Formats: sequence, C-alpha cells, structure tokens
Amino acid sequence: MVADIKGWIPRSVLEMTLGNALFKFYDESFPSWLKVPEYRDAEKAKKFVSLRFAPPNSEAKEKVTVAPVSSTTVIPAKSIPAISPENQRLMRKANESFKVLVENFERSTDGWTMKKSAEGIKVLCGKLPSIQYRVFRASGIINAPCEVVFRLVMDADFTEKNNANYKFFQVKESIVQSHEILYIQTNPLGPISPRDQVQIRTWKRFKGGGFAATACSIESNKYGKPRSGIVRAHTPLGGGFVIVPLDEKRCQMTNFMVADIKGWIPRSVLEMTLGNALFKFYDESFPSWLKVPEYRDAEKAKKFVSLRFAPPNSEAKEKVTVAPVSSTTVIPAKSIPAISPENQRLMRKANESFKVLVENFERSTDGWTMKKSAEGIKVLCGKLPSIQYRVFRASGIINAPCEVVFRLVMDADFTEKNNANYKFFQVKESIVQSHEILYIQTNPLGPISPRDQVQIRTWKRFKGGGFAATACSIESNKYGKPRSGIVRAHTPLGGGFVIVPLDEKRCQMTNFMVADIKG
Repeated sequence: MVADIKGWIPRSVLEMTLGNALFKFYDESFPSWLKVPEYRDAEKAKKFVSLRFAPPNSEAKEKVTVAPVSSTTVIPAKSIPAISPENQRLMRKANESFKVLVENFERSTDGWTMKKSAEGIKVLCGKLPSIQYRVFRASGIINAPCEVVFRLVMDADFTEKNNANYKFFQVKESIVQSHEILYIQTNPLGPISPRDQVQIRTWKRFKGGGFAATACSIESNKYGKPRSGIVRAHTPLGGGFVIVPLDEKRCQMTNFMVADIKGWIPRSVLEMTLGNALFKFYDESFPSWLKVPEYRDAEKAKKFVSLRFAPPNSEAKEKVTVAPVSSTTVIPAKSIPAISPENQRLMRKANESFKVLVENFERSTDGWTMKKSAEGIKVLCGKLPSIQYRVFRASGIINAPCEVVFRLVMDADFTEKNNANYKFFQVKESIVQSHEILYIQTNPLGPISPRDQVQIRTWKRFKGGGFAATACSIESNKYGKPRSGIVRAHTPLGGGFVIVPLDEKRCQMTNFMVADIKG
C-alpha cells in the first residue's frame, strides 16, 4: 500500500512506525496465520482463486455475485454497458493503478535504503516517480504456495478479523468479477491515529504463476463518510502487492507503503528506538541464535576462546595470524618494538577504554531510568561521567555458558551475518593477540539512518571466570573512509560489554551503548 497518511506526525516517527509494521507483517503475522491448518488449506485456496478468476459464463461464475468479466482483461468503458459511467471511470483508474504497480515492481531499487531486514525479509525506503514523498517497498519469503497467500491477503473478512492494523476492511460493492470498492479504517499504530479510505481494488494473474492486486483511493462519501476523529488518508496509483512463486511450497510477496523521512530525530524517538533495539537483542536475537546447535557448541566456543587468549609461544598461537601477546596484560609501547608508534598509541587508547568500561560496570545505577524490562532483562538510561548525553546500560541473563556468549558477540563474521543492526562488521587489522581495528556500518534503525565508525577493540578475561571487551572510535580513513549518505558516529571511551557467569549453564551480559549517533 502506498498511502499519504496526512496529519502532522514527525516523518522520522512515521518512518519508524510504518517500517516496523511492515516488518511485523512478514515476521510475525504471516507465520502465525500459517500455523492454522484451515488457513493453509490448499483446496480452499484454489477454490478462492477460481472464484476470483472465473472466466465469463463459467460454472464458477454462478457461485459469486459479481458480473462475469475476466480480471486479466483491461476493461474499456464501452464494453460494459450495464455499468454506470462513474463505475466505469473508477475501473479505468484501477487499471491504470495496476499498470503503475507492475512498473513499480519491475523498477530497480538502486539508491533505496534498507530500513529493516531479516532472513527472507527486506523493508526498503525510496522514491517513485510522481510521488513527492518516499515510500516503502517491503518483501518477504512466505512458506506457503501463491494461492494460499493470495487468499489470505485478499479475503476481506479474514483481514478484518486477523490483521491487527485494521478495524474495518469491507467490500462495499463488487462492480465486476475483478473490480470492487473497499472501505478501510486502520487501528491506531504507534503515534499514528486511525485513518480511513474508500478505495477501488483490482487484481490479475501475474507472470510465472503469481498474482498481483492494487488499490487506490477514490473520492466518495457513498461508501463511508469521513468520521469524527478519523483522518481521511489517500493512496495514489501504484500501491498494492505482487506474489511470485519460488517453488511449489514457497512464494515471495512484495508490497508498498508510504514513508517520508523528512524531519529531525527527537531525543525521545532516539531513546525509544535504541532502547527497543537493545531489548530485542536480549529478548529475540540471542534466544533465536541459541536454538541453533552449532552456535551452542561448547567445544567450538572453548576453541574460540583459546585462540583469543592464547599465551605467548603456545600451541594455540600457531592457529591465528596475529602477534603472540597475551590479552590479559596491559601492553606498554616500549615492550612491543615491532609495532608502529601509531598502533601503540591506539592500543593504549583501547586499554584506557577498558579501564573506563570496568568503572562503568561497577558504578551504581541510582538515578537511572528503566526504559524497558522483562524477566532477566533490563534496559536503563542515564548519565556517565565525561559524556554529556544520556547513554544505555542493558543487561540480560542468557541461558548459555560464558564461552558460548563471548564467542558469538566477538566473532565478526557471525555478527555481520546474524545481527540485523549491522551491514558491515569487519576486522581490518589484528595488531596483537588482544587488540584489533574494526570497521562497522549499521543498517537503518527506525528513524536512524546508517552510521559507520572505525574502532579499536580489546578484550580481557574478567573476574569470576567471565570476559569483557571494549571498543572506541579512532580517527582513521585508512580502514574505511566516510561514505556518501552514511553519518560517521563516535563511540567514546567506556563502551563495550561484560559477561559474568551465574552458574555452569548461564551467564549475565551487560553492555553499554555510549555512541554519539550524530546527524
């Protein structure tokens, strides 16, 4: 759906809200629907499709109450004498919208911004011709055949009952077999109060065995007058969805929703966005990772740790390509003659950051604000010395040994592949066994556009059998120059995490998000 929401809402808030709603549609709604056997019923889906695409004078035609016109044909007004001139005009508008939808679907997304992603799901934001504001293009791989998905998203009764975004989703008039008039009213969505629209909708089969449908606004009070407290929104030509098969059991659906990213980022929105991200890290990301046997593998975790903490001249040292210096020792520059003066300076900075991290960890949180919590998880917001803005301190109890958790959060390849917050998380240089230079670039996070940094990172064992690691920004274009459209953020001393064991099978991780987002 491509809709101009109308009403004054900061565009950053609008983008975050709509992007999250689109992501939730693919990540939560569809998977939950498909757990219901009735909704996966292939025969019911095929019957639904046959009724929607019944050819003229077919037996299936008798089972529906709309006129017998094929949905695969663009319908000129002169060929439908029984339809009013007004409805013929609306049908032509719907057909034009369908044409624009297909053009939008086939259009390149070069220059579009990735707002949110997960395995099989992408939410992009960008510009389309003739629309002044930026729109969303969302796509998701769904583990069901095209017919099943088409039935669910086209069935008005199902949508009104099961899609929490809608209060009303009603077919007001079926003009012909392939064109109908809808009245829709949304429920409140975050800061967005309810909206309503009257739309004309049409649908057609799509190449490769798929389906497509479009809906656009029409000016009409006949089917739903504007209501008190409800803002009347507007959907231009080209909104809708396209479903294409991937194989017999899976398909990909792509649809469109508005997003205009104008406006600045209120601090309240920033805190909400980052707080939610931290909470999700403990509440969703880690539990999902730990469902994968490979990621829980204790032997692999121990091996990872042994390589990260191999003492000088040990056998483990030969398995890595960094210099043989123990990470448990603060390293004065004079003891490492083979390291450049610049890298020695960076290592001393990292060691200072580690000292500040430990001080932050041991500091009282009196006066901090609880932003979000659940069993075993806390996200606090407050002030630290020498940092002007408020920062986050998040902690979570994780049902895995310290070594397993340390391996996952320290493995750059794993982080880049599995942590949706990052587009790039790369080790650019290993200076010694315990110090390395990183280049990181985040994905868009709600209203926060991509940020990048070059950092120096160091890690050490922590008291009680735990681990700690810190990373802080360094000024360097050698490992990653500022990129067009990417804001260079800054992480001061003291950011990082501490992992402490609770017992043999559980640990608690505490991390500090202290970055100055900038921009």
